[in-house]
Formats: sequence, C-alpha cells, structure tokens
Amino acid sequence: STIYATFMVADTAIRLSVDDGTLCGYGLNNQKEKIMLFDSTGICIDAMEWGADYDEVPGLPAKLVAKANSLARYGEVDQDDSSLDFVECSSPTPGSQNIFDEESENVIPDENSDEHLGCDSAIILIIELYYHAYANMKNEFVRIFNPSNRTIDISGWYLTDEPWKQPEDQPKIIFPKDTHMLPDTSFFITQNASDFLWETTMLPDFEYAIDSQPSVPQLLTYKTVSFSNTGGLVGLYTAASTLIDLIIYGDANQFISCWEGPAVNASGQGVVLRRNTVNGTYIDTNSATDWVSPRIYRLGQSDLKLQTDSCPGEVIVFVSPDNSYETLVHELQNAHVSIDINMYEFTSTCLYSEIINALQRNVRVRLFIEGSPVGGITEKEKYILCNIADNGGEVRFIVSDSTNRVYTRYPFNHAKYIIIDNNTVIIESCNWGNTGVPQNPTYGNREWGIVIKNQGTADFFHLVFEGDWNPARSDSVSLESMNLSYSNNFMLSDYVPTGIYTPCFTRQTIAGPCLVTPVFSPDTSEQAILGMIDSATTSIYVQQLYIYKDWDETINPFVERLISKAAEGLDIKIIMNYNPSFSQTTVQTNETKAYLEDHGIMVKYLSTEWGLFAAVHNKGMICDNKTVLISSINWNEQSVRKNREAGVLIENEEVATYYANVFLYDWSLETLQKSNSDFSWADYKYLVLIAVVICITLVLIARDWRKRKWR
Repeated sequence: STIYATFMVADTAIRLSVDDGTLCGYGLNNQKEKIMLFDSTGICIDAMEWGADYDEVPGLPAKLVAKANSLARYGEVDQDDSSLDFVECSSPTPGSQNIFDEESENVIPDENSDEHLGCDSAIILIIELYYHAYANMKNEFVRIFNPSNRTIDISGWYLTDEPWKQPEDQPKIIFPKDTHMLPDTSFFITQNASDFLWETTMLPDFEYAIDSQPSVPQLLTYKTVSFSNTGGLVGLYTAASTLIDLIIYGDANQFISCWEGPAVNASGQGVVLRRNTVNGTYIDTNSATDWVSPRIYRLGQSDLKLQTDSCPGEVIVFVSPDNSYETLVHELQNAHVSIDINMYEFTSTCLYSEIINALQRNVRVRLFIEGSPVGGITEKEKYILCNIADNGGEVRFIVSDSTNRVYTRYPFNHAKYIIIDNNTVIIESCNWGNTGVPQNPTYGNREWGIVIKNQGTADFFHLVFEGDWNPARSDSVSLESMNLSYSNNFMLSDYVPTGIYTPCFTRQTIAGPCLVTPVFSPDTSEQAILGMIDSATTSIYVQQLYIYKDWDETINPFVERLISKAAEGLDIKIIMNYNPSFSQTTVQTNETKAYLEDHGIMVKYLSTEWGLFAAVHNKGMICDNKTVLISSINWNEQSVRKNREAGVLIENEEVATYYANVFLYDWSLETLQKSNSDFSWADYKYLVLIAVVICITLVLIARDWRKRKWR
C-alpha cells in the first residue's frame, strides 16, 4: 500500500508526501484525480478535483497544470468548486500564504486568454433566457453571470442566435470597450429597457434593439438578433470568437459540438428559462439537464426560498366550521395599526362588518384580491370591496388585460392569509365567505387555519405581500381602474345559514417553541410538500378538496411519493371532497382514488350532498403527528406550479395532534344517506315533469273524446 509521510509545516498546516518507494497505484494522477478530506466520523469536509468531474466532488474540476507546477487555493476562496477555488502556481509554499505568478491577474483580459477558455471553462454563464415574450412586448432578454472570484473583462464579447455560422456571418449583440463583470454579478441584456421595466419593475443593464431608456447603455448590433419563439440557439462568444457558453432550446434543428444531448424543452409564452443551481452553485454540463426544472418561472414572479424560523411565541389553532368565525373576529378586533389581506374571494357579510369597524378605529386596511375568479366577481363581493374602499380601505386586484399589455404573473391569486399589525399572521385554507368562515358553526366547510404570533414569520409574509401588492407592477390594478359596479338597490343579506353539524372542536392557544416554514406557490410548495412526505416515518394524513392523479403527461409527484411511502408500510389515509355536480372533477378524483387504493392507500370521500359539511375545502397534511401543513394549495399542477398560493409548515407535536384529531374525527364519519322523508325537488323534478306531461296529455285526450261524443 501507499505510505504517506506527514510533516508539520506550520501551527495550522500539515503536508502529506508520498513515499515513492512504496507506491502501488494510490498516488496522484497527473491527468485526472480527486482528493477528499474526511473528519473522524466519516463526513467529507472538503474536496478538490482536476482533469475530470467526479460525482462525489461539487463544482467543476480545476485545470491541468504544467509539469512541476501545482494547484493552490486562491486566497481564502471556498466556493466548493475546484475550477474557481484553485489556480496554477509554480512556487508551492506549504504552510505559508500561496504565492502566485506575476501573470496571474485578478482581471482576465480576453485577448490573451482565449487559449484557456471555451465551453468547459464556466468562466461566464448564460443563466436566464426569455425568448417568447407576450404580444406587443419587446422585452426578450438574456442574463449572463460571472461565477468566479475574479473580475472578467468582456469587452468585445458578443451574443448570437446563429452560433453554427462562421463568426463573420453571425448576427451579434456586442459588449462595448471597458465592460467588466465583477465576481458573483450578472447582467440583464434586453431588446427594450422600457418594456423590460414594465413587466419586472427594474431596469436592465443593457438594451440592444430599441434605445428606450437614456440611463441604460445601448449595445452595438451586427445584423439582427432575434430569439425564435419555437426553438433556437443562443451562444456567448469572446471578442476572438471563442464560444464560452451555449443554450439550445425548443425545436432547434441546429446542434454544435459544445452541446450534449437533446435541446431544452420549449418554455412557452411568458416563461423564463433559468439555469438550475445546487447549493447555490450553477450547474454547467452543457446539456438540457442544466435547465430542466419542475418550476415554471413566469416573468415577474418572486423567487422565494424555503426558510425555517423558530417561533418562541404562541400559535392559535382553529378549524371551520367549529370556531373559525370567533377566532378571526377576535384577531381583527385586536388590530391596532394595520390589516393586510390576500384573499381569492371575499363575500362574508360578518367579516366585512369587522373590516369596516377596524377602519373606523383608524386601522390601515389593504386587500389584494383575485381579479378574475372562476365565475367572476359577484355583485355581493363588488358591494363589499367598493364600500371598504369608500370607508378608507385600499383595494387592489391582480388582473390580465392584453389590450393594455398587462399579463399576470400568476394565473390566479389563490392565497388566503392575513397580516395584522405586522407581527401576527393568519394562514387559512378558506375564502372569506359564508361556507369558509360560517357565523353559525353548525354549517360550513371543513377548513383548517392557524394564527402565528411571531415577528420572523410576519416579516416573511409581509415581504411577499408587498411584492405582490406593489402598485408599480402592471398587473396590480386599483379598485378605481376595475370599474366595478353594483345595482343601486342591492343590499347585503343578514341571513345566516344553519346545518346539521355539531361543533366538536374549540380553538386552542399553544405556547412555543415550534418550527415555522412559510410555503408559497409557485416558489417552494412542491419542494416543501415532497420534503414533508419524504420525512414521514409512521403516518401521513391528507385532507384535500381534490387530488388529480396526472399532471400534464406525468404522474402527480405527490401521488408518486405517497405510493412509495405506502410501500414502506406507513399508515396513509386520504380524505377528499365528493361533489357529483362537478362531473369532470369527480371523474378525475375517482381515477385518483382507484389508483391510490390499488397501491394500498386508504381513501375516503365526504359528500357535499349528504355529509355534515357544505364541502371538504381543506388543503392540509399531517405527518407522524409531528408536522402539519395548513395551506391554500390544491394538489393539482396549476395550484402548485403556476398560481400564487400560501401555506405554512408547523413542526410541533401539540399543534399537529390538534389537526390529527380533527382529521380522525372526519375519517370516522359515515356518509349520511337521505331518508325517504327528505324530499328534494332536485331528486324528483324529472319524474314530476313526466307526470305533469302525462296528466296534461290525458286531459286533452279526454276533452277531445267528449267533444267527439257530443257532436
């Protein structure tokens, strides 16, 4: 075996040297090698590689060095990427600060460095491409990034949409003289800076097709660069026409040697292609793998990350129909400074009254509402929103209006949360309506909600609210611009529906600590829910309005993971709503139910027609009686990957047990059947109509017979 000699060369450094006399194949290879440093428990704490990209080592390999030279870490840089962290050094100095050759500059000039560059150098990366803009928008863009620890001179570099051509024939977008990219920075390069600003609320670094903003540098062009909506190539070149990076997308029919495998799938209109990262480092394999992601990045959307915060304060757990009304009223009545509401629909008369009362106490109220809910904005909701505005509240909508070049960031704003006094957050599955927050607890939907009194959580939700509300966003539209109107004689009804449900649960205040993880679609919901399922070891309880088995042409990833967990022997129970009036949804939920049951998962329907609840409108999950998800997130692709949705993961056994008890109560319910005495016009209307027709026919026949008889 190989023997290494150990030398203490400084108080903080050790040199290991191979004894060549004992070398039996375990020395360091000149052409390709990896070195990994492990601690005493077997955990890798550092690694480097050269000549080849090893799976066990993060980042890309360092370049090969000349004979007798070494690789040395550049200063104290540690980006977990050998290509960035290590530089060739002709004078190794073990135990002392690394000394680099004079020609090793912190700025790499293009003209003298092309022999070291190329597609595999990862010196500058294309990290975003927006090639299919909306109608009448000229804001196609490319975003490039400097992942290194050095400033890079890109003077004379250019982008082209025809990299397969000879350099002299390529259309070009050219960077001017003295253009330098600082370490860890990016440039946005767009057609029209004003259109870019309109949809992103920020100015780009450069524009090239139209000089629309004097403050944005205009790039020179040679011929016309235009990114195809159906498929194409985009290449980044040095001034000496060395290809640095490339992306091939859609139905492109041109391929060049820098690219491996098929093109990146077409994104569709309004969607940004974005390079993937691992632990904050961009992946660069020169293939579609770098770009393929379940996340659909629409222009202008947020890019939130999962963030868990320890909550030392209290949380209040509640459910509908049992106690949601009293819980919300209590919190609203205790608001002193502000109430920010993000809601899909607001039709609750009683909660409307509480908002008016808050405004009369000089509490600032802002509502961000979906502008095009399924079925439209009802006259009742128009009345409520207009009167809130008339009493000093601020109301904005998220809408799409293509005639005025307005395109929504999210197909639907389906989130349901409230921020009170910037220190309390309420997250719910319910809209503010008579069924979601029923005034009488004998009637209404099954919903979950939670009140979190924690500054960190409130700050996170406030950041998201401000970003979505932002009046500078083209799709954030004021109430005045919506031109909502209702009839002059419209009046709110004070009718309070009642039902047959007997309330079983009271709201509970639970003292911390607990772990709180905000969850938002389309940013983090898929990652969070999959992670929650994967973490389960004993049980998973899911309660959903509906679950679709198929997303596009693939199996719902949540369904796939649940089936995997069932194969491990976990106790998995799923409750879904059953409403035969929605025939298409019923067909899909029946398919999901059968598929899950075929894989050993227990599924139960609660009917809207004969059950205790108006509907099971919940969107929650409990794992191991330890972690719970409360959210607005339906388990379909639209809700997870496209809509704006909101939720929260709470890790606390007492909190999770509360919702588990509610779930198991619902699981124990029998599906109620109508008794013979429960007559319903809906059930018998066709029989009655047939009987009426027969009777009328008989009467006419009899009358005709009598006439004939007496003639």
